[in-house]
Amino acid sequence: APGSGSGLDFDVKVDVARLIGTAAWDTRNDPLDAARGVLLSSSLQWAPERLGSQFRFVKYVGQAYRFQHVGAVVLASAARLGLVRALGGQELYVGERFRAGGARTVRGVDEEGLGPRNFFGDPAGGEAMLVINQEARVSIYKGLRGVVFVDAGNVFPHTSALRLNDLAGSIGFGVRLITPFALLRADYGRLMWGGGSRAGRWVVGIGQAF
Repeated sequence: APGSGSGLDFDVKVDVARLIGTAAWDTRNDPLDAARGVLLSSSLQWAPERLGSQFRFVKYVGQAYRFQHVGAVVLASAARLGLVRALGGQELYVGERFRAGGARTVRGVDEEGLGPRNFFGDPAGGEAMLVINQEARVSIYKGLRGVVFVDAGNVFPHTSALRLNDLAGSIGFGVRLITPFALLRADYGRLMWGGGSRAGRWVVGIGQAF
């Protein structure tokens, strides 16, 4: 980005060419606000040198969501797994590393606050990610709903470092307001094990967390 006059400005252009294969099975009754059904999806990416990619890697992302009624309660479950490895002895390109923590993964943690940190203390991402969520959703009055949840997840520097007992976990509650325009979300989560600070956090957003 030129123009600041610091003498340290530079533009970086990289070419990443990849083949992508995806598969999905979706039986949800409503993709934006499901109350029943499942979603299973997998994506595999391959960026080899022969395609002209400067950064070479193979990357997998899998997701599994399930929604079911138990009486008046909707149980919503989610699991997300990500794995990526650099090829040809390269260092993994930072833009392909996984990050987690925050409103749509592990509530009660800062956005992208899980996993390795770089020299400056900022999130560095990792080669592996695992996130597991469980929500119980119940109607309170007309378009107002209540939610309680348990989240667990982490980002790992290497695929070989992925361990279930190294997941950070949070619990919390939230509300959902259905309007003619969108579903509005507010959640309060508190980290209970792993991760960092135990201070609770509010997060707001549009649509369900997953």
